[in-house]
Amino acid sequence: MGEKGKIRGNRQKPLPIQAARQPPPRKSILRRIAYLLSPTGWFWTSVSLVLAIVGSYFLFRTHIAIDPDVSLNPSDAGATLFRFTNQGVLPVYDLKRDLSVNYMRNPTYNANMVHVRIINFSHPVKKLSSGESTTLSIPNAEGLLRPAGGHMPYTEADIKIDYSYKDVCAFLHSNSVRFQAVTGTDHVIHWFHKAIDE
Repeated sequence: MGEKGKIRGNRQKPLPIQAARQPPPRKSILRRIAYLLSPTGWFWTSVSLVLAIVGSYFLFRTHIAIDPDVSLNPSDAGATLFRFTNQGVLPVYDLKRDLSVNYMRNPTYNANMVHVRIINFSHPVKKLSSGESTTLSIPNAEGLLRPAGGHMPYTEADIKIDYSYKDVCAFLHSNSVRFQAVTGTDHVIHWFHKAIDE
């Protein structure tokens, strides 16, 4: 028993495991700066910057959507209202809209109007916030687009709407959209988009 007690008493206790030393903060910062200044660092920094610029452009760019809305007379193309919607994140200002008529006609009564540009003299929309929309009738349609007598509707149409607006930085944007209208078998006017140069 005495020898066993001595052997146990001579056993050394295990040394505590020391945590790995962390590099000083200054050295870590210098190491990161050195990486950024390396060719690989320059490459990934440039890629990140380009992605940030492209992402910001698509996030904050202005976009106005134009679509045919309700019609005051489903059998008359000239009685259609068009809805302008701000689908961008930021508001737009001084929205102006004009109309170019490639043709509007009623083959049944041989009524035909071609290549007419109608300037919209109404006041521009001062501000159109994100998600807001405004409805526009075909400018001066009641007096200019109806055939003589004012009772015969146009059953076919091809028009181009030109519009312009300013963004939050006061830069001017302008664009055009083209629509064509035909009368379906239900005797109702149907509108659809067309390419500008189609």
